Amino acid sequence: MLVADGVLYLLDPPYPALGLIDEPAHLATAALVVLVLRVRDRTLAAAALVASVAIDLDHLPQELGADLLTEHTTRPVTHSLAGLVVITAVAAAVSRRRAVAAGVALGIAAHLFRDLGTGGGVPLLWPLTDSELEIPYVVYIALLGALALKFAFAISRGHSKASR
Repeated sequence: MLVADGVLYLLDPPYPALGLIDEPAHLATAALVVLVLRVRDRTLAAAALVASVAIDLDHLPQELGADLLTEHTTRPVTHSLAGLVVITAVAAAVSRRRAVAAGVALGIAAHLFRDLGTGGGVPLLWPLTDSELEIPYVVYIALLGALALKFAFAISRGHSKASR
């Protein structure tokens, strides 16, 4: 993720190229969360990974010239807690599987976490406010680092128990 963010910062690529770099970083963020939470259900894990990148389809109307979802915001209003709830509810209604809905919620939450830390702001509290929230990049990276260390520690503990 650091490499992707460095490339994005240094090159400031056009939007289509940005997606080719940023979407794998969203996927990696969600994968780290899935690993740290030790998600065993493959359906839940797959739904989380798919949702972590599929949420960015909400940028298409803006790219096609319609500000339907971005009239007063940088990112679409579906990049909010309300969007997370509505999209999760739709996933639950369509799939009727709790694992799918839980995975969608987890994937979108991981996506929003990355967006909060990588600039531009997120209309997290929409429709209550159009104000865009963000966290310092260093906080985002520190939290990711902590998750990675937690996962590494859990793996090393598992290996040491297996060798006894």
